[in-house]
Amino acid sequence: MRIAREGIPFVLPISVATIYLARKGYKKSAFGTGFLAAFTAFFFRVPDRVFVGSPDIIISPADGKVISIDSVEDYELGDNRWQRISIFLSVFDVHVQWVPVAGVVTKTIFRKGSKKVAFCKDASESNEQLLTVIKRFDGKDVVVRQVVGLVARRIVGYLAPEMPVARGELLGIIKFGSRVDIYLPPSDKVLVRKGDKLKGGLSPVALVG
Repeated sequence: MRIAREGIPFVLPISVATIYLARKGYKKSAFGTGFLAAFTAFFFRVPDRVFVGSPDIIISPADGKVISIDSVEDYELGDNRWQRISIFLSVFDVHVQWVPVAGVVTKTIFRKGSKKVAFCKDASESNEQLLTVIKRFDGKDVVVRQVVGLVARRIVGYLAPEMPVARGELLGIIKFGSRVDIYLPPSDKVLVRKGDKLKGGLSPVALVG
């Protein structure tokens, strides 16, 4: 397991402060900053996960709990209808995201917005977010929407248009509490239910239809 590069500017100075306080004999303060450094490193952890299964299986892009599954339209994605699976990430979940399906990135859209609690029904529409569209090899699109929450303050995307991607590679990270939505074609068979706990990069969420 490693730490995401975005976490180094947070973990390093706290760790240095911990060492300094310990050497000066401030044990209680050093314990406090040491705990903070450990928790921050834990938040930015990047576990090694490899999914082995049929290429027709779409994997979860994020850790967290399924809070809704619905059918929606989205003006940013054209006139098509989509199956949307919404995943809520607590501060204890892994906060990097994974590519759910192999293909080619065709579009990324960043939109500023509010920072409502991520499990609110309208968070996907109103909150700051980054949308990534991946065209599968069957010609159909799968969309991942990273959404900030009440505590989250920044989304980092690792992908850009025209990049080929493999299922299970890193897609990005959201800093401090958030939500991730995955949009699937109506022909895909959803394999999860509301309330399920998912592991990003590992848990199957749908079958290509």
